[in-house]
Amino acid sequence: MAGAVLVAALLAWVYLWPWPRYVPVLTYHSVLPRAEMDRTNLVLMSLERFTEQMAFLKRHGYHSVTLEELAAFVAGRGVKLPPKPVVITFDDGYEDNYTYARPVLQAAGFTAVVSVVVKYSDETSAGRTVDPTLRYLTWDQLREMTAEGVFEVESHTYDSHHDVAIDGLGTAAPAVTHRRFLWDQARLETEDEYRARILADLQRSRAEIAAQVGRAPVAITYPYGTSNLTVETLARQAGYEVGLSTLKGFNLRGENLMRLRRITAADRDGPLRFAFKLSPAHYPRDLFLGFLRRHGVLKGD
Repeated sequence: MAGAVLVAALLAWVYLWPWPRYVPVLTYHSVLPRAEMDRTNLVLMSLERFTEQMAFLKRHGYHSVTLEELAAFVAGRGVKLPPKPVVITFDDGYEDNYTYARPVLQAAGFTAVVSVVVKYSDETSAGRTVDPTLRYLTWDQLREMTAEGVFEVESHTYDSHHDVAIDGLGTAAPAVTHRRFLWDQARLETEDEYRARILADLQRSRAEIAAQVGRAPVAITYPYGTSNLTVETLARQAGYEVGLSTLKGFNLRGENLMRLRRITAADRDGPLRFAFKLSPAHYPRDLFLGFLRRHGVLKGD
Protein backbone atom coordinates (compact mmCIF):
# COMPACT_ATOMS: atom_id res chain seq x y z
CA MET A 1 0.00 0.00 0.00
CA ALA A 2 2.76 2.41 0.95
CA GLY A 3 4.53 1.62 -2.32
CA ALA A 4 1.42 2.42 -4.36
CA VAL A 5 0.99 5.73 -2.55
CA LEU A 6 4.62 6.60 -3.22
CA VAL A 7 4.27 5.81 -6.92
CA ALA A 8 1.05 7.87 -7.13
CA ALA A 9 2.74 10.80 -5.41
CA LEU A 10 5.72 10.58 -7.77
CA LEU A 11 3.47 10.53 -10.84
CA ALA A 12 1.48 13.49 -9.54
CA TRP A 13 4.72 15.39 -8.97
CA VAL A 14 5.95 14.63 -12.49
CA TYR A 15 2.71 15.50 -14.26
CA LEU A 16 1.38 18.40 -12.14
CA TRP A 17 4.50 20.25 -10.99
CA PRO A 18 5.03 23.51 -12.97
CA TRP A 19 8.17 22.36 -14.75
CA PRO A 20 10.27 24.65 -16.96
CA ARG A 21 9.08 24.74 -20.57
CA TYR A 22 9.73 21.52 -22.47
CA VAL A 23 9.17 21.53 -26.23
CA PRO A 24 8.65 18.14 -27.87
CA VAL A 25 9.43 17.70 -31.56
CA LEU A 26 7.48 14.73 -32.92
CA THR A 27 8.89 12.70 -35.81
CA TYR A 28 6.77 11.01 -38.48
CA HIS A 29 7.62 9.59 -41.89
CA SER A 30 4.96 7.96 -44.05
CA VAL A 31 1.23 7.98 -43.20
CA LEU A 32 -1.00 5.41 -44.92
CA PRO A 33 -4.40 3.79 -44.28
CA ARG A 34 -3.84 0.67 -42.19
CA ALA A 35 -5.08 -1.55 -45.01
CA GLU A 36 -2.23 -0.30 -47.24
CA MET A 37 0.57 -0.56 -44.68
CA ASP A 38 3.55 -2.87 -44.80
CA ARG A 39 3.58 -3.96 -41.15
CA THR A 40 7.29 -4.82 -41.32
CA ASN A 41 8.18 -1.17 -41.97
CA LEU A 42 8.49 0.38 -38.51
CA VAL A 43 8.60 3.99 -39.76
CA LEU A 44 5.11 3.73 -41.23
CA MET A 45 2.24 5.34 -39.34
CA SER A 46 -1.34 4.29 -40.00
CA LEU A 47 -3.72 7.08 -40.94
CA GLU A 48 -6.03 5.87 -38.19
CA ARG A 49 -3.33 6.14 -35.50
CA PHE A 50 -2.08 9.49 -36.82
CA THR A 51 -5.62 10.89 -36.70
CA GLU A 52 -5.95 9.59 -33.13
CA GLN A 53 -2.65 11.19 -32.08
CA MET A 54 -3.51 14.58 -33.60
CA ALA A 55 -6.90 14.42 -31.84
CA PHE A 56 -5.07 13.67 -28.58
CA LEU A 57 -2.84 16.74 -29.01
CA LYS A 58 -5.84 18.92 -29.81
CA ARG A 59 -7.92 17.60 -26.93
CA HIS A 60 -5.11 18.12 -24.42
CA GLY A 61 -4.39 21.71 -25.40
CA TYR A 62 -1.21 21.40 -27.46
CA HIS A 63 -0.33 24.17 -29.92
CA SER A 64 1.92 23.62 -32.93
CA VAL A 65 4.81 26.05 -33.35
CA THR A 66 7.29 26.64 -36.16
CA LEU A 67 10.96 25.78 -36.14
CA GLU A 68 11.79 29.49 -36.17
CA GLU A 69 9.76 29.92 -32.97
CA LEU A 70 11.41 26.91 -31.38
CA ALA A 71 14.87 28.15 -32.35
CA ALA A 72 14.18 31.59 -30.88
CA PHE A 73 12.98 29.99 -27.64
CA VAL A 74 15.96 27.66 -27.33
CA ALA A 75 18.38 30.51 -28.09
CA GLY A 76 16.75 32.72 -25.44
CA ARG A 77 15.69 35.46 -27.85
CA GLY A 78 12.61 36.39 -25.84
CA VAL A 79 9.93 34.64 -27.89
CA LYS A 80 6.84 33.69 -25.94
CA LEU A 81 5.58 30.24 -26.88
CA PRO A 82 1.93 29.22 -26.44
CA PRO A 83 0.93 26.78 -23.71
CA LYS A 84 2.00 23.19 -24.42
CA PRO A 85 3.96 23.87 -27.63
CA VAL A 86 4.81 21.05 -30.03
CA VAL A 87 6.60 20.81 -33.38
CA ILE A 88 5.32 18.13 -35.77
CA THR A 89 7.85 16.91 -38.34
CA PHE A 90 7.81 14.56 -41.32
CA ASP A 91 11.04 13.15 -42.78
CA ASP A 92 11.85 12.15 -46.37
CA GLY A 93 9.01 13.95 -48.19
CA TYR A 94 6.56 11.17 -49.03
CA GLU A 95 3.54 11.95 -51.18
CA ASP A 96 1.21 10.55 -48.54
CA ASN A 97 2.12 13.52 -46.32
CA TYR A 98 0.14 15.57 -48.86
CA THR A 99 -2.61 13.02 -49.48
CA TYR A 100 -3.32 11.76 -45.96
CA ALA A 101 -1.47 13.73 -43.25
CA ARG A 102 -2.29 17.19 -44.60
CA PRO A 103 -6.11 16.98 -44.26
CA VAL A 104 -5.77 15.68 -40.69
CA LEU A 105 -3.46 18.55 -39.76
CA GLN A 106 -5.80 21.07 -41.38
CA ALA A 107 -8.79 19.70 -39.47
CA ALA A 108 -6.88 19.94 -36.17
CA GLY A 109 -5.54 23.42 -36.93
CA PHE A 110 -1.91 22.30 -36.69
CA THR A 111 1.13 23.24 -38.74
CA ALA A 112 4.00 20.89 -39.52
CA VAL A 113 7.46 20.55 -41.03
CA VAL A 114 8.33 18.36 -44.02
CA SER A 115 12.01 17.69 -44.68
CA VAL A 116 12.62 16.69 -48.28
CA VAL A 117 15.51 15.02 -50.06
CA VAL A 118 15.62 17.64 -52.80
CA LYS A 119 16.79 15.36 -55.60
CA TYR A 120 13.81 13.05 -54.94
CA SER A 121 11.39 15.94 -55.49
CA ASP A 122 13.34 16.97 -58.60
CA GLU A 123 13.10 13.49 -60.06
CA THR A 124 9.46 12.98 -59.11
CA SER A 125 8.48 16.38 -60.52
CA ALA A 126 10.14 15.42 -63.80
CA GLY A 127 8.09 12.22 -63.98
CA ARG A 128 10.98 9.90 -63.12
CA THR A 129 10.76 7.13 -60.52
CA VAL A 130 13.12 7.32 -57.55
CA ASP A 131 12.01 4.03 -56.00
CA PRO A 132 9.31 1.79 -57.50
CA THR A 133 7.90 1.11 -54.02
CA LEU A 134 7.74 4.76 -52.87
CA ARG A 135 6.22 8.02 -54.06
CA TYR A 136 7.71 11.39 -53.16
CA LEU A 137 6.30 14.92 -53.11
CA THR A 138 6.49 17.06 -56.23
CA TRP A 139 7.36 20.74 -56.13
CA ASP A 140 3.80 21.61 -57.15
CA GLN A 141 2.50 19.74 -54.11
CA LEU A 142 5.08 21.35 -51.85
CA ARG A 143 4.18 24.82 -53.12
CA GLU A 144 0.52 24.12 -52.40
CA MET A 145 1.32 22.83 -48.91
CA THR A 146 3.32 25.94 -48.05
CA ALA A 147 0.82 28.35 -49.65
CA GLU A 148 -1.90 26.89 -47.42
CA GLY A 149 0.23 27.68 -44.38
CA VAL A 150 0.13 24.08 -43.17
CA PHE A 151 3.71 22.98 -43.91
CA GLU A 152 7.14 24.56 -43.85
CA VAL A 153 9.68 22.86 -46.12
CA GLU A 154 13.08 22.03 -44.67
CA SER A 155 16.11 20.18 -46.02
CA HIS A 156 16.98 16.50 -45.72
CA THR A 157 20.01 17.19 -47.96
CA TYR A 158 20.11 17.40 -51.74
CA ASP A 159 21.24 13.82 -52.35
CA SER A 160 23.05 12.48 -49.29
CA HIS A 161 20.39 10.28 -47.71
CA HIS A 162 22.22 7.06 -48.44
CA ASP A 163 25.29 5.07 -47.47
CA VAL A 164 28.70 5.17 -49.12
CA ALA A 165 31.60 2.75 -49.11
CA ILE A 166 34.22 3.91 -46.62
CA ASP A 167 36.98 1.44 -47.46
CA GLY A 168 38.13 -0.93 -50.17
CA LEU A 169 36.12 -3.75 -48.65
CA GLY A 170 32.85 -1.96 -49.34
CA THR A 171 31.99 -1.26 -45.70
CA ALA A 172 28.99 1.08 -45.76
CA ALA A 173 28.24 4.12 -43.60
CA PRO A 174 26.10 7.29 -43.91
CA ALA A 175 27.29 9.61 -46.68
CA VAL A 176 26.88 12.76 -44.58
CA THR A 177 29.12 11.73 -41.71
CA HIS A 178 31.83 9.71 -43.45
CA ARG A 179 34.50 10.15 -46.05
CA ARG A 180 33.75 7.93 -49.02
CA PHE A 181 36.05 5.50 -50.78
CA LEU A 182 36.84 6.59 -54.34
CA TRP A 183 36.87 3.33 -56.27
CA ASP A 184 38.30 4.78 -59.48
CA GLN A 185 41.30 6.12 -57.55
CA ALA A 186 41.52 3.34 -54.94
CA ARG A 187 41.68 5.81 -52.07
CA LEU A 188 39.62 7.48 -49.40
CA GLU A 189 38.37 11.03 -49.81
CA THR A 190 40.57 13.60 -48.13
CA GLU A 191 39.11 15.65 -45.33
CA ASP A 192 39.01 18.69 -47.61
CA GLU A 193 37.19 16.72 -50.33
CA TYR A 194 34.68 15.42 -47.79
CA ARG A 195 33.98 18.89 -46.45
CA ALA A 196 33.60 20.34 -49.96
CA ARG A 197 31.13 17.58 -50.92
CA ILE A 198 28.94 18.07 -47.87
CA LEU A 199 28.97 21.87 -48.07
CA ALA A 200 28.02 21.78 -51.76
CA ASP A 201 25.13 19.43 -51.03
CA LEU A 202 23.81 21.56 -48.17
CA GLN A 203 24.11 24.79 -50.15
CA ARG A 204 22.44 23.31 -53.23
CA SER A 205 19.57 21.91 -51.16
CA ARG A 206 18.93 25.21 -49.42
CA ALA A 207 19.11 27.25 -52.61
CA GLU A 208 16.76 25.00 -54.54
CA ILE A 209 14.13 24.85 -51.80
CA ALA A 210 14.21 28.65 -51.63
CA ALA A 211 13.80 28.90 -55.40
CA GLN A 212 10.98 26.36 -55.55
CA VAL A 213 8.79 27.39 -52.59
CA GLY A 214 9.88 30.99 -52.01
CA ARG A 215 11.35 30.45 -48.55
CA ALA A 216 14.84 29.29 -47.59
CA PRO A 217 14.90 26.44 -45.09
CA VAL A 218 16.14 27.15 -41.59
CA ALA A 219 16.76 23.50 -40.68
CA ILE A 220 18.78 20.57 -41.89
CA THR A 221 17.26 17.26 -40.87
CA TYR A 222 20.20 14.88 -40.70
CA PRO A 223 19.86 11.67 -42.73
CA TYR A 224 19.43 8.77 -40.30
CA GLY A 225 19.49 11.41 -37.56
CA THR A 226 23.28 11.35 -37.39
CA SER A 227 25.71 14.26 -37.53
CA ASN A 228 29.14 15.27 -36.36
CA LEU A 229 30.85 18.55 -35.54
CA THR A 230 32.03 18.95 -39.14
CA VAL A 231 28.52 18.55 -40.56
CA GLU A 232 27.07 20.95 -37.99
CA THR A 233 29.73 23.57 -38.74
CA LEU A 234 29.17 23.24 -42.48
CA ALA A 235 25.41 23.45 -42.03
CA ARG A 236 25.79 26.77 -40.22
CA GLN A 237 28.13 27.94 -42.98
CA ALA A 238 25.47 27.01 -45.55
CA GLY A 239 22.91 29.15 -43.73
CA TYR A 240 21.02 26.66 -41.57
CA GLU A 241 20.12 27.72 -38.04
CA VAL A 242 18.73 24.42 -36.78
CA GLY A 243 19.77 20.77 -36.99
CA LEU A 244 17.19 18.05 -36.32
CA SER A 245 18.65 14.86 -34.91
CA THR A 246 17.22 11.60 -33.60
CA LEU A 247 18.55 12.20 -30.10
CA LYS A 248 15.62 11.37 -27.83
CA GLY A 249 13.94 13.84 -25.54
CA PHE A 250 12.57 17.35 -25.24
CA ASN A 251 14.15 20.69 -26.06
CA LEU A 252 14.80 23.17 -23.29
CA ARG A 253 16.25 26.66 -23.38
CA GLY A 254 19.99 26.49 -23.97
CA GLU A 255 20.03 23.30 -26.06
CA ASN A 256 22.50 23.04 -28.94
CA LEU A 257 20.44 24.34 -31.88
CA MET A 258 22.31 22.07 -34.28
CA ARG A 259 21.34 18.96 -32.29
CA LEU A 260 17.71 19.44 -31.40
CA ARG A 261 16.05 16.38 -29.93
CA ARG A 262 13.00 14.59 -31.26
CA ILE A 263 10.44 12.01 -30.20
CA THR A 264 9.59 9.30 -32.72
CA ALA A 265 5.86 8.64 -32.88
CA ALA A 266 5.07 5.02 -33.72
CA ASP A 267 1.96 3.23 -34.90
CA ARG A 268 2.04 1.15 -31.71
CA ASP A 269 1.69 4.32 -29.62
CA GLY A 270 -1.87 4.19 -28.34
CA PRO A 271 -3.20 7.03 -26.13
CA LEU A 272 -1.43 5.98 -22.92
CA ARG A 273 1.91 5.25 -24.56
CA PHE A 274 1.68 8.47 -26.59
CA ALA A 275 0.90 10.47 -23.44
CA PHE A 276 3.89 8.94 -21.68
CA LYS A 277 6.18 9.85 -24.58
CA LEU A 278 5.01 13.45 -24.18
CA SER A 279 5.86 13.45 -20.48
CA PRO A 280 9.28 14.39 -19.04
CA ALA A 281 8.99 11.20 -16.97
CA HIS A 282 9.91 9.31 -20.15
CA TYR A 283 13.23 11.14 -20.44
CA PRO A 284 15.27 11.13 -17.18
CA ARG A 285 17.78 13.63 -18.61
CA ASP A 286 15.07 16.22 -19.21
CA LEU A 287 13.44 15.52 -15.86
CA PHE A 288 16.76 16.09 -14.10
CA LEU A 289 17.62 19.28 -16.00
CA GLY A 290 14.11 20.59 -15.43
CA PHE A 291 14.45 19.95 -11.70
CA LEU A 292 17.74 21.87 -11.60
CA ARG A 293 16.25 24.80 -13.51
CA ARG A 294 13.12 24.82 -11.38
CA HIS A 295 15.30 25.22 -8.28
CA GLY A 296 17.62 27.81 -9.79
CA VAL A 297 20.68 25.62 -10.13
CA LEU A 298 20.61 26.14 -13.92
CA LYS A 299 19.33 29.19 -15.72
CA GLY A 300 16.42 28.81 -18.12
CA ASP A 301 12.70 28.76 -18.47
